[in-house]
This record gives sequence, C-alpha cells and structure tokens, in this order.
Amino acid sequence: MDANTFGSGKTWAEYMQSITRHQEQFDRVYKSFLVTDEDVATFRSLAPLNIVAVGEDWCPDVFNSLGVIAQLADLVPGVELRIFERDTRTDIMDMFLTDGTKKRIPVFAFYNAHFRLLFWWAGRCKEGDEWVAAFRNGRTFDEIPEIDKARFRVEFDHRYDTIYRRAGLEEIKALLREHAPR
Repeated sequence: MDANTFGSGKTWAEYMQSITRHQEQFDRVYKSFLVTDEDVATFRSLAPLNIVAVGEDWCPDVFNSLGVIAQLADLVPGVELRIFERDTRTDIMDMFLTDGTKKRIPVFAFYNAHFRLLFWWAGRCKEGDEWVAAFRNGRTFDEIPEIDKARFRVEFDHRYDTIYRRAGLEEIKALLREHAPR
C-alpha cells in the first residue's frame, strides 16, 4: 500500500453514493452506533492512521460494520478511511486473504502515516464466527432450508445490533493497542 493506491479508494461519502444495495442499513449503522469517548481516544492515540476497508454492498458483515469504522474516521482528526470493492479491486483484496485463500470481508487494514501495515482484521467478531459455525453445523448456506435461513437472518441482525458490532470494534481496538508504536 502506498499513498497513491490509498488515495484511489473511495471515501465514505463516495462509497455511499456508489452502492446499489443496502444503503439504508449502511446509513442506519453509521448514524446509530454509539461511539464512546474511549473508542475515540483509542483511535486518536494512533493518529495519523490510514484505514483500508475492503467490502461489497451485498455482504451483511460489511453493511453491519463498515459504518462503525467510517463514523470513527469522521470523528477523529488524522484518521483517514478509503474503501475498495473486493470484486473489482482484486489487487487490494489479494493482500488480505484469510488462510491464504479466502476473500473474507469486510477487511479493515490499519496503516501508519508512512503506510506501514500495523495489522488487518477481517470478517466478524470471534463470537459471531462461533455462532454462525454452530448454526451452519458443517452445511453450506445453500444446504440450509429456507425457513431456517429466514430465522437465521432475523437472529443474525439482532445479534449484530446487540453484540457483534461492539464486539468487533473491541477486537479491533485491542489490536490497535497491541500494535501501537511504543
């Protein structure tokens, strides 16, 4: 990653204008997530900070979490966010493959002012991963009956609203503290 590549990404406003699906969900998360003083202080302590986000507007994990990071980037001076679509910017996505092969989104990659990678985080919080794995029980999503998928979506949305969004941010903040320059 370098300044030119970073600059070719979309700002939150540009991304919101470009997406064709789930605009209301993206906007709701951005406007409704309660950012705490401690959240702001953690991000401020590392500014200047450049955040690369990789996602797609069809992905529930993306529309349930990208607005949190976008809100923090807007609130904290010196924190910049650029968003790249996974399927059109494979050069960016390929930098963050989970287990070397999986194109898991969202990705949030954190760089210092000189574009040295501090760390990256992808997917959803650990608790969310465990719940989804238990629900799937070794099945692909296509193998799950439609009635169960409908129940899953309702519960999944509820869990994001009440647990996973905050838990994901706490995981990211722990990594920020761990990788902060000393």
